[in-house]
Amino acid sequence: MTLTGNNLLGTNNATVLFDDRPCTIISQTSTQIKCITSDKPYVPDSPRVQITIPGMGFVATKGLTFKYVSLWSQT
Repeated sequence: MTLTGNNLLGTNNATVLFDDRPCTIISQTSTQIKCITSDKPYVPDSPRVQITIPGMGFVATKGLTFKYVSLWSQT
């Protein structure tokens, strides 16, 4: 997953959560965060995105979401 924005670099790596599951940071600059999403079994819920920059707080996502989906052929 690649997230882009402004002021994304804090004192340490950001914390990115999709539906309360961590997205492992692989690189981060002041304008981009790249991370690998965690696996998630299907659970009917509302998608949530939370990005936290240490020393700065939460990032405004402006209502953007990330939704886990499965292939139609998976049980």
